[in-house]
Amino acid sequence: MIPALILGAGLFQAGSTIYGAKKASTEAKYNAKIKEQQARMIGSQMGIESGQWDRAMGRASSSLYAKVGKSGITMSGSPMAALLDMETQMEMDKSISLYNLEWQKRGVQSEADAYRRQSKSVMQQGYVNAFSSLLSTGANYWGK
Repeated sequence: MIPALILGAGLFQAGSTIYGAKKASTEAKYNAKIKEQQARMIGSQMGIESGQWDRAMGRASSSLYAKVGKSGITMSGSPMAALLDMETQMEMDKSISLYNLEWQKRGVQSEADAYRRQSKSVMQQGYVNAFSSLLSTGANYWGK
């Protein structure tokens, strides 16, 4: 009777270990999918923001052209320098904004990759622990 209990308890413990590992692995995979979705959303945000910057630059340029034209002077000299300075500054701001979003996207993707690695690691550790439990059970069973 006692040896059967030892075997049953050992098998139950090994099975519980593998079940727990599978649950943790499934959760890690789910978290990875969420992070990958967030990374895709940031990528979409980059495209939208780029378009918004382009429209803002177009509006600002058009406004400057209209003001210069209204004043009766030509787009050369100081007005042209002002236009170039404005467009350069706006392009730099756009680049900084997109750079920050790219790094944010990479960080989130890196988290997704870490969850995928965690999923594999948890499963491997679960199998190792289950095997160890079975070895320990065998030693207790045959040692008696």
